Amino acid sequence: MTPFPALVRAFLSALFLIPFAAAAEDYAIKFDRPLKVGDRYHISSKGTQDRVTNVKAGDRVLPEKREALVADLTAEVEVLAVSPKGKEKKVLVTVSKFAFQSDGHSENLVPDGTQLTVEYVNKKTEFSIDGHPADEKVSKALGVVFKLSSDETSDDVIFGTDQRQKVGQRWTMNSAAAAAALGTEFEAKFDAKDIQGGCRIQEVVPTAGGEALRIEGDLTLTSLKVPLPEGMKVRKGRVKSKLSGLMPVDSRQGLIEQGSSVDTEILAVGESSGVKIEVATKGLETRATRYTYP
Repeated sequence: MTPFPALVRAFLSALFLIPFAAAAEDYAIKFDRPLKVGDRYHISSKGTQDRVTNVKAGDRVLPEKREALVADLTAEVEVLAVSPKGKEKKVLVTVSKFAFQSDGHSENLVPDGTQLTVEYVNKKTEFSIDGHPADEKVSKALGVVFKLSSDETSDDVIFGTDQRQKVGQRWTMNSAAAAAALGTEFEAKFDAKDIQGGCRIQEVVPTAGGEALRIEGDLTLTSLKVPLPEGMKVRKGRVKSKLSGLMPVDSRQGLIEQGSSVDTEILAVGESSGVKIEVATKGLETRATRYTYP
């Protein structure tokens, strides 16, 4: 039989060990992974865009307009130019496979082996093939799965934090920075009070390159301002977005996975030739991308 004092000592030893065993590890959060000219990676990206538009002109209701796009891209990417902050400004994309459907109909828009030059110009992503701008249909299809962005959309500034985080902890996004970035992107004014959101580490995932953090985020924009034809204004605008990423703890390594869904609802009103116009649009965009490196 174990003597009573020995039981007490065993109990106290276990008690003092509990805080150390239960203490969860914390991690630095680093979203942006600067690139340099000559960097290469393999991309596998799937995306969808669904949009429904209803128009009412006076007492007349126009036929509902629907659009459903689905794209699947597998390609090799080489970085040709970067911004001062290491964002891709120009890349060469060699397509291994590009499958595209518009309203359920498959279209062979970009043959296997096609080389695309993709560049961020005038606040949008532009695609070129053999030195000539891709036509509007091809650009729209490719845009479902591949886009470049400006320095103003730094994920570290908008979604990051300088505080180390544990699994399950949530931190709030920088609404002021998000408002400023949206204002620059759309050349309009956005208020920080209309933007809410945050992120958390969902789990730590073991990978060949070491531990990686699976991070989930969300963003809600309750007052959306978008460019509209003269005489029209937004009566109601809302965006709900969910974001996800798998990124190595070692910030010198590139992203492994990135995903997003953006649910948009806009009601615009106005008048044309004395007739009241209402345009209601609902849209959902999704994208899931996986990266591998040589």
